[in-house]
This record gives sequence, C-alpha cells and structure tokens, in this order.
Amino acid sequence: MTRRAHNDEPTRQCIITRELLPKEQLIRFVLDPNDTVTPDLSCKLPGRGMWVKADLASVTEAAVRQAFSRAANTQAKVPPGLAAQVETQLRKRALDALSLARKAGLVVTGFEKCRSMLEKGEASCLIHAHDSNSDPMRGLDFKGNALPVFECFDRDMLAQVLASDNPVHVALAHGPATEFFILNARRFAGFS
Repeated sequence: MTRRAHNDEPTRQCIITRELLPKEQLIRFVLDPNDTVTPDLSCKLPGRGMWVKADLASVTEAAVRQAFSRAANTQAKVPPGLAAQVETQLRKRALDALSLARKAGLVVTGFEKCRSMLEKGEASCLIHAHDSNSDPMRGLDFKGNALPVFECFDRDMLAQVLASDNPVHVALAHGPATEFFILNARRFAGFS
C-alpha cells in the first residue's frame, strides 16, 4: 500500500506492524525466482515488494511468523540468518556511503579537525568509534545544532574505509554524499 505522508514523502505499510511509514524507515524484500526472501535495500529488484520496519525485532518476527508467505500469497522460503544478512548489508551500505563522502572530500578525521569543522558550522554529522575509550562529546561544541552522531562503527571499520590509522572522531561536511551517508547510517544504527 502506497500513500503519501503530509510532507509528500512516499510511505509503505509494514507487513508486521501494519504501520504506514516513510520508505527510509523500512526494508524492502522481494522473492527471487526460487521464492526465497531477498532483501532489496536499493529498492531496485524486480517483483512485488514486501516492506518490514527497519529493525532487528521486526525482521526476525517477519521470518518467524511467516509474514512473507502471507504477503506474497505463496510459500516463501526464508533463508537462515535473514536478520544477520540484512544487518551485514546495512553496515556495508553505510560504509560504502561513507567512502563516497570521503572521495568527495567531505570527511575529516581527528578530534581537532572535527572541532574546527563544528566551530565553523560546516559539519553535518559526526561519527565516534564505539570501541573508543574517550567521551565522544567532551570538548565538542555543537552551538545548539542537533547534529546526528553515529556510534555504530568500530575503529577497524572506519580505518579501512577512511584509509586512516586510528579514526576515533570523524566529521562530515555538508553535501549530497553526506546526506546519503546519514540516511544509510541511520538505517544501520536503528537496526538493533
């Protein structure tokens, strides 16, 4: 079911919660030619989409309660570890988006560079490695801005994507690649 929210954002109905939600808060699934449930994070695969709220509990419940079979009106095969597969894909998609932002020159690493970007009002979001011992907000002045702060990546993941030795603090400047990263990072961070 497709409707428009009051801000003209396309919405879909979750097959578990029955809520009408913006597409960004849902994960689309389709059946492959063998009737196996397949996540479609880019929403480009052919077939009738089945939408599930983008959180671990909803995806797990959809698999257990055979909600995909009911939504597709056929016996859908749910692969083992579907929720883990979705989580892996969400993480990869968010890290790929971060890599694009880095290639666009929108990423800085290091506490001082992040603080400087914040002070100039150039930051759109911050990343703090979750396996760091430091307080992510100590010494960073947000000046009343409610910037998204993501703590869903560890230092090794960030180091690999950013080609940096020990990226604990990361800031992203304004730009389309940053918006794409924020969208994907929110979906990954919310999947728990």
